[in-house]
Amino acid sequence: GPWTMDMCLSESFFSMLPHLELLMIGDNCFSCQNLTIKSMNNLKRIMIDNYSYRSWILYSSCKEHVHFRVVDCPQLRSIEIGNRSFLECGNCEFRNLPSLVMMKLGYHCFQWASLELRGDWRSDGWWLDLPRLKSLQFGEKCFCCCHSLVFESGCGEGEWWVDLPELESIRFDKSVFCFNDTDMSWAV
Repeated sequence: GPWTMDMCLSESFFSMLPHLELLMIGDNCFSCQNLTIKSMNNLKRIMIDNYSYRSWILYSSCKEHVHFRVVDCPQLRSIEIGNRSFLECGNCEFRNLPSLVMMKLGYHCFQWASLELRGDWRSDGWWLDLPRLKSLQFGEKCFCCCHSLVFESGCGEGEWWVDLPELESIRFDKSVFCFNDTDMSWAV
């Protein structure tokens, strides 16, 4: 609630919770600030409810320095972000999440953010994609003023592409991934 508006969840905070399996943040929590969830080996689920990680200015714009990153969480199975959360966030990155099955983003999430959804190189030299990802859902106006969009798959030895072998559904609601008209945006 409102008491969280002046607080910050930092990487060092998460490092003190090595056995955390569920991260659940309620409605109207935290102001527009960086959130990095990294190397949480036991984390299985992220749930962030409505109107969290945003400023309370009625007509706000992108804050390019603000990011949301979920990186190197090998057991993470689901990410659910509620409506109008991370509204002014400038960059959003999901990387090296080999157990991710489902991602659901509510309406007006990450309105101004650029998105990177990618695998990563494993220590043995093979590229690790999102091999278990089955469902992606982007609510109305998610990333509707983005600058870039990266859905990246890699290759291992011999140019063998791994891709998204389990993906069953992608849902794009109205006005998702419309690029910012003020610059020359790009997609990969």
